[in-house]
Amino acid sequence: MEYTVERRVFLVRTYWVTGSVANTQLEFMRKFGVRKKPVKLTIQSLAQKLERTGTLLSERGKIRPEMPEETIAIVWDRLLQSPKKSLRRLSQKTGYSYSTCQRAAKKANLRPYKITSVQELGDVDKDKRVRYCLWFREFVHDNPRILDITWFSDEAWFHLSGYVNAQNSGIWVSENPHENAESPPHPQKVGVWCTISGLRIIGPIFFDTTMDSTLYCRIFYDFVQQLDDVELTQGYFQQDSAMCHMSNMSMELIESFFNDRVISKKMWPPKSPNLTSPDFFSLGFTEGQGVCKQTV
Repeated sequence: MEYTVERRVFLVRTYWVTGSVANTQLEFMRKFGVRKKPVKLTIQSLAQKLERTGTLLSERGKIRPEMPEETIAIVWDRLLQSPKKSLRRLSQKTGYSYSTCQRAAKKANLRPYKITSVQELGDVDKDKRVRYCLWFREFVHDNPRILDITWFSDEAWFHLSGYVNAQNSGIWVSENPHENAESPPHPQKVGVWCTISGLRIIGPIFFDTTMDSTLYCRIFYDFVQQLDDVELTQGYFQQDSAMCHMSNMSMELIESFFNDRVISKKMWPPKSPNLTSPDFFSLGFTEGQGVCKQTV
């Protein structure tokens, strides 16, 4: 980072007076209202440079002048009016260079943040979530060990051929090699279903065809064959309200084992985030281990 003469003088003077790099850094941030402290090597190098040459001027020539407050104010005002505007677009609108806009935004303590895309929720959806949370709190409070025999289920698809990240596909050569990264028109994928209780995991169960009621019933039947008597007679089963889950055939089979101990469409909130234990643990772990996905 290139410091102005004023800031260089302040660093050296404070360092000589205090004899401490840490105190110099704190005083510098307090004096100029910055959050990034100068590194130890910079402070010591400036002090040595003044002793050696008698000057703090840059040997490379003219030091970049301080940015006018007017420029910072203009950039601040434009970004305040249009906070989603890119710096390149801002550069075109203001006539300032991209680097000037970047420096001005930094001096105004503005930082870019990624906006997370989430599913749109209506008032009814929010009410259903609150109702479920209140019910679930009472559900666990009445029997703290009930989660040991409550099964949360979900399924996900994983692409076997992976995906190509264009940002990682660069190549450093003297001439354009005109290379292409090919991907199959119909990439292979595998479905994974699993269910988790407070004590154990059943699955993952793999499938390679579209999930329909027949396939779902077969998977569910394989699942219940692995339950003990307590899990079958006292346990609960959770599923989302996907069409194949809620078909008459599926619900008849599920209720024949769990009766009214099913956490599904009437109770489980629609448009629910992927926060069940299979989503944030089992299926995520499976993907992270590269069992079902390769990244190019």
